[in-house]
Amino acid sequence: MNKIVQAARNIGVCERWTRKLTGEETDEQLFDLYRKEGQFQEFCDKHRFPPVELLRASRETAERYGILVDKTGEIKDPDFLALYGDCCLTVVSTVYTRLIVNGNSRVRIRAEGMARVDVDLYDRARIIGREGTGKIVVCDHVK
Repeated sequence: MNKIVQAARNIGVCERWTRKLTGEETDEQLFDLYRKEGQFQEFCDKHRFPPVELLRASRETAERYGILVDKTGEIKDPDFLALYGDCCLTVVSTVYTRLIVNGNSRVRIRAEGMARVDVDLYDRARIIGREGTGKIVVCDHVK
């Protein structure tokens, strides 16, 4: 059984997802599910799942799906990004971007023109700068 699926079952993934997750999913299938399914994202974010250690072990695969771990630098016009661990990124957007920021990650957002960036902050994550004429909408789940 995939380690990520087993970990989800151990923390009580809902019945719908228990039926949907067979345990034979590849990391690619799970990352694609996270990227596309808002309800699965909510479960993961609420339960701080998957553990950053599992993501670090699958870093290269996760990055292909916009799930970044301990990344630094600048990224332009992503449609989706989920930051885990200790990321420190500048996200430059001229389009719609969905951004999930977890762990100790820090992000500077530059939204240009008609861009809209929707941000969900968790754990100790924070926005270190907002720039541009586009719209930046933040939902702060940090407690």
